[in-house]
Parts: sequence; structure tokens; C-alpha cells
Amino acid sequence: MNKNYKKLMQLAAGLALPFVMASCSKTGEDEILEKIKPEPVVDKTVGIYVLNEGAWPANNSSISYHDIAGNRTEADIFQKVNGRALGQSANDLKRYGSKMYCVVSGSLTTAESFVVVMDVNTGKLIKEISFNQNGKGVMPRSVAFSGSKAYVSAYDGSISQIDTASLLVDKKVAAGSALEGIAIANGKLYVINTANDYTVPGSGKNNSVSVLRLADLSKLKDVEVGLNPTTIAAGPDGTLLVGYAADYSAAGGGVVKLSTVTDQVMSSANTEINSMVFSDNTALAVGGLYRDGKPFIGSLDPMTLVKKNDFIQDQVTFTSPYALTVNPFDKAVLLTDSKFSAPSGEAIYFSAAGKKIFSFATGTTPQRAVFVYSYK
Repeated sequence: MNKNYKKLMQLAAGLALPFVMASCSKTGEDEILEKIKPEPVVDKTVGIYVLNEGAWPANNSSISYHDIAGNRTEADIFQKVNGRALGQSANDLKRYGSKMYCVVSGSLTTAESFVVVMDVNTGKLIKEISFNQNGKGVMPRSVAFSGSKAYVSAYDGSISQIDTASLLVDKKVAAGSALEGIAIANGKLYVINTANDYTVPGSGKNNSVSVLRLADLSKLKDVEVGLNPTTIAAGPDGTLLVGYAADYSAAGGGVVKLSTVTDQVMSSANTEINSMVFSDNTALAVGGLYRDGKPFIGSLDPMTLVKKNDFIQDQVTFTSPYALTVNPFDKAVLLTDSKFSAPSGEAIYFSAAGKKIFSFATGTTPQRAVFVYSYK
């Protein structure tokens, strides 16, 4: 017994030595962790979820799923898998790790506000996080992630922090009014104060982005960017772009570039941006929906902020382009066409070079997308 114990102690000492040495070196620690739990390597994209906002107040938000290999689309995968409807006015859908987070806005007058968390591979509901209080909703609008936390903006002016392990809201702070899109960059959270007098009375003159320190969600400042900001995106190089709609007139609207170091406006342009996303350091935008009724999908010049190139290289027709989502795997791009809130919209999938790959029908007012992968 003593002999076996001695051998066990020698073995433990031998195993411990590499870990002790590795603790002195970040590289060594990373190598050990990779050997213990190697990161999965994406082989290909096998499916696409598309969030459908639905029409107000029809309570018909849904999530469509397209199986790429089988060329089959399930019109409402959430209903099929979970046996219930998604909710009223779903506004955002994003993947973080093995989960999808869907922001269901609901309304400010009834308790219909939730963040719905699902398994990304099955669409199965994991947890529904309530964003209601006193029998009324706060209308959550967008979600963003950093570290082990998810951050949700809401029309009641709050930012809520969700622990992605426990799926509990562990912090909530006041940040502004009628909060919409969120971007995270340089250790800070940037959130739009949009103008929506119809839903949030008194917000009609909102013209700023609120800046919060990510570490403790303390508010640092408000930065004026133009009346009625509607879209925000941060690039991997720290570039932060904000599109504002003004009053949706021919004379209003534009885009500004903010420094995430000084939090000041660096440049601006009279370019109408309706939706925006970064593909690496290139900003792709949907624009021109309201000003002249001639929407475009193109890249923005990083200096002048005007359209530099058209993205789509094929003869593709669309009615009312709504949102772009870039596939992190291969930089392919999914464009959703809401078709003016018709019962069925369309999702069009392009290669990174702007060549159409395929398209499929969606629900009412299709918006953002999440991609499902197979692994090597």
C-alpha cells in the first residue's frame, strides 16, 4: 500500500511540473488548454436561421430555418420544435457559443417582453428571460456580447447584463431613452438613443449615442450623432459607425464615424444608411430606402463614408432590403428582403464576392440571421 502511494505521489509530481512551468508562460498555458480541449474547426455551413419580426400587432414573429444540403425550409422552426409561438415584435437574433439569443420586444403596455435563449443546433428553448415589470414590458431591442456576459438594450432606457452561464440578469442600469442597437469596442458599450415618439413619448428629439464603461456599466457620456440614430456597428479595428435617419426625408439622414478612443465624431457624410454590418474591416450597408427610393447594398469608403462599391455582382432583384448578416466562417452574406411586410419575405445568400448562391422564402419581415455549422 505504501509502495503504491509513493508511486502515485511521484506520478502526480511529474504531471504537476508542466502545469507549474506553464503557469509562468501564457503561451504554455494556451498550448496545454488546446491539448485538453481543442477548439472545434468549422467544416461547412449546414443551416441558416432567419428571424422574422412579423407585423404589428399581429403577434406573428417567427424563426425560419433553411437546411442547405436538403434545400428545405421550415417556415417556423421555433413553433415546430417548442410547440408555442415566439411572441410579438422579435427584434434581434444572435449566436454566442452554442446558444442563440432572440430579443422579443413585446410592448410597453403588456407583459410580452422576453429574451428567448435556444440551443443553436436544435432550436430548442433553454430559457425565457423575462423583461417585464409590474405587468408591463420594457421592450428589449438588441443584444451584444463580451466575455461571459450578454448586454440587452430596451426602450425603457435600460441596459441589462445577463450572465451567459446562469442566464440570469445580474445587473441593470439606466443609460438613456428608447435604446436600440448596441456595439462593443475598446472596453466600452455604445448604445443608440433613437427617436420613437409613437412608442416612447418624449423620445422624438433623441440624437445621441450613450457610452458606458463595460467593466461596471457606468455611463461616461452622450455623443451627438444626428437626429434619430437607427443603426450602429463596430469594426474589428475599433471603427464605430452610426447611421441616423432624421425624419426620413430627402434632406435628412446620414452616417458618422466615431473614435472609440476619444468618443468624438471623426467624420460624417450625407449617406442614408438603413442597416449596417462589418465584414472584417469593410463596412457593408443597406441604404437609400427613403431618400430616393433606390436602395443599394454596398461597401462604404472608410474615409468619405459614401458608397464605394456595389456588393451584389449578379442580376438580383429585391423590393425592400432590410438587414445584412455576415457569416463569420467564410464571410458569405445573407440579405433579407422584407417585401414591404408581405406575408412572406425572402432571404438571399451571397458569396463574399457578391455572387448569389441561393435564396429561400421566410416569414413576415425577415431580419437577422444565425448560421449553423458542421465541424471537422
